[in-house]
Amino acid sequence: MTARPSSRAGPGRSGPTDPFADVRRAAPLGAEGEIDSYVTRYVLEHPSPRFGDIVEAVRGRFHTSRATAARHLAKLVQLRDLEREPDGSYSLRPAGADPLPPEVEFRWVEMTVVVRPEGSSRLLCRYESRVTKGQQRWIARPGDAARSEFDWWSSQPAHLRWLPTPPPTWPDSMDFGPMTARLQLESPSRPGNRWNQLATGNERLVPVRMHREAPPRSDKGGPLARRECEYDSLEQPSGRPDGRRFRMHPEAHLRFQILFPPEYPFRAPAAAAYDLDRPRLDRAETVRIRRLSRTVGSQEGLRRHGPSVSLELPHPLLDRRYLIQWGLPRAHEYRTWLARLRLRASSEPSGPSSAERKMATRA
Repeated sequence: MTARPSSRAGPGRSGPTDPFADVRRAAPLGAEGEIDSYVTRYVLEHPSPRFGDIVEAVRGRFHTSRATAARHLAKLVQLRDLEREPDGSYSLRPAGADPLPPEVEFRWVEMTVVVRPEGSSRLLCRYESRVTKGQQRWIARPGDAARSEFDWWSSQPAHLRWLPTPPPTWPDSMDFGPMTARLQLESPSRPGNRWNQLATGNERLVPVRMHREAPPRSDKGGPLARRECEYDSLEQPSGRPDGRRFRMHPEAHLRFQILFPPEYPFRAPAAAAYDLDRPRLDRAETVRIRRLSRTVGSQEGLRRHGPSVSLELPHPLLDRRYLIQWGLPRAHEYRTWLARLRLRASSEPSGPSSAERKMATRA
């Protein structure tokens, strides 16, 4: 990870173990569970109570502040023990009701594309998230044609299943194969659980263009996509068709980077943000990226480091497609570079011979 203010929370840093610690501090000692139980009983005994009725009942019973009573009520709604009806009243969630879709909060989003000299690539993703509403029983990631090439790691115990892939948000998405990798969690994630870290790796299905092509290509990504250029993107939707909803932590951070082979002659990288709902340029977010990129001494914004390009963004937005574009070398430039790379690889020693290994062992 690159440098950010020391107050940030990134992977490897423990998040708050008790998201309702402020409620516990404000409530009378030992009354946390009693207040929750009282609110539940009150809603059960008084059909369709409203916010003010519940808050005043808690204040009269436990002599707490209005803010403390409101926090307890909000917590029970967040845990889905209570439901807020459209008319503003509250009711108990039926015991046998189907689990509601979860709401997941992200604190770290990272995507790395490792490009090989011939144009194939591998996608590496890393997330840090927690559930803020409902229950999360599984996590889905785009699969690939060769299931054996899909790698994953999760800090929460899970097992892998393969399911048909739903249609992607954008028709030209490069990571959606015929199957989706679903990580079935051994125990569902609920509000209050610790932050879960997930890392995945899979081969890309569509190769990356490594040099310019004579016939013009269709315009896939808007003004930035031209036949002299190639691009890659990271999508941040606010929800999925299955009902899952996503949100960003106040200290959320996004890192999107592309690693090219050594000395690959690409040109002039640029970055932009597009709206997922209406595929058009988000000018305000694009201007923010450019402003961060011009900040001296910072790693945020778009940066080029040798054969790699990285986009670092604090407070990324949902329903956005963050795009990195780069200029392609001409065909003869690419062939010259590739021949030089192969010649260098063939001239390098493959390793010590058996006689040399024996001599090293005796020494």
